[in-house]
Amino acid sequence: MSSYRKKLIEVALPLHVINKESVREKHIHHGHPSTIHLWWARRPLAACRAVLFGLLVDDPSAWTERFPDLDAQERERKRLFGILERFVSWDNSSDQTVILAARREIARSIAANRLAETTGDETDQRMLGGAGDSDDVLAYLRRYAPPVHDPFAGGGAIPIEAIRLGLTPIATDLNPVAVLINRALVEFPGKFNCLPPVGPACEKTDAELVSRSWVGARGIAEDVRRYGHMLRAELESRLASHYPESSIPGQEVTDKPMAWFWVRTVPSPDPSASGAHVPLFPSWWLCNKKGREAWLEPTIDRARNEWGV
Repeated sequence: MSSYRKKLIEVALPLHVINKESVREKHIHHGHPSTIHLWWARRPLAACRAVLFGLLVDDPSAWTERFPDLDAQERERKRLFGILERFVSWDNSSDQTVILAARREIARSIAANRLAETTGDETDQRMLGGAGDSDDVLAYLRRYAPPVHDPFAGGGAIPIEAIRLGLTPIATDLNPVAVLINRALVEFPGKFNCLPPVGPACEKTDAELVSRSWVGARGIAEDVRRYGHMLRAELESRLASHYPESSIPGQEVTDKPMAWFWVRTVPSPDPSASGAHVPLFPSWWLCNKKGREAWLEPTIDRARNEWGV
């Protein structure tokens, strides 16, 4: 009969580091999963990583035969804290060395429990000793680690971190938008992992494409980029007539406008304006951040009795 052993999350966690990294994520936009779609009450990835790690790694006090006194337990706990503190950092999100260290600790706890229940074998002995390369540890976790079920997956933070730890996620939600987000973040990258793109190449020579290494989700990311390029080209061909080239009196403009502002116009109540239509801008500012100020300046063509910017 198996006996329950206390987990790390039930005793202590480096909360100050976890909280700091969770707050930091609010200011990270480039490359963060939150940028794929806005979602309510999105959970910080750092907190999800820490919770999953703490739920699956045994606290040293659960193994008195290996850590007989409080000092030995505290030393082992600090070692685990060091692994967790590196693991929750956003800077280490793709660091395979850090990820492997976290996976190994989960595998060690699973192996120790299996050996204690006399159901272990040589593989468990190797995992307990910290042996095995990345593929061995990942195969072991997929076979023996419990699946992670998030019944209200929402923005997909918990399933994403379960995959990072080598676990099998089960994500469900009643909201079809949440289901689509999770499929895009969890299912599709895994399905096309390490596969090259299949869409027609664009903006790159064949030599550059052949020499590129399509590890992880780079292949599907390149396919998305290529599809975006095709879609943009198609939209430009269909809508170009609705967005004319910019012209500024007295200046030669070679670049296409980056954006067009649509505003209402009204006849000016000023009798001297002779009914000229005036644009109703809520603000002439484009950017009012210090050092990056940019604004629109109105121009008046009195000969044609027209306003412009």
